[in-house]
Amino acid sequence: MSTVKKVLKARELSSFLFLVALFIIVSLINPSFASSANISACFNSAVVYILIAVGMAFAIIVGEIDVSVGSTLGFPTVNLRLKENVLSPAKGVYATKVILENGETHPAVTNVGTRPTVDDGNQLTIEGFILDFQGDLYVQKIQMEFYKYLREERKFTSFAALTAEVMHNAEQTREYFAAHP
Repeated sequence: MSTVKKVLKARELSSFLFLVALFIIVSLINPSFASSANISACFNSAVVYILIAVGMAFAIIVGEIDVSVGSTLGFPTVNLRLKENVLSPAKGVYATKVILENGETHPAVTNVGTRPTVDDGNQLTIEGFILDFQGDLYVQKIQMEFYKYLREERKFTSFAALTAEVMHNAEQTREYFAAHP
């Protein structure tokens, strides 16, 4: 196992342990917080972090697609709005696959985070750049599978720098899926 993978797995495991500790502390301070819904959410978070830590893919099924800022930069994206209490992977950029309603599967570069270069808000989004795809997805429900963590989310100094990095991530994604069909 490479050093990078060991560091990533250690980071994901430490994030999971932090969440569990935080849940316990909040439950001790406010016992009503330890409801079955919150325990279920904590368990589901644990499952997500464990899947990432062991390098397994997992899926998010979504239904609402927002307007894409990426299309103005040369890489159209599907921006997925998360429903309240829906779990997401850790912030970062991932190699993913998007499965359309008709069963077509496409590789994608997906950012999970707050899009710091585009807007300085704190709204968590899942934004996928579907590689080599042309079409309208605004009325479709899609499924997104996360396969490989590529890098941390970060703010770029310009849209040109962001575009160059996304194109680099697209190449990493193509290479990943060529090696792992």
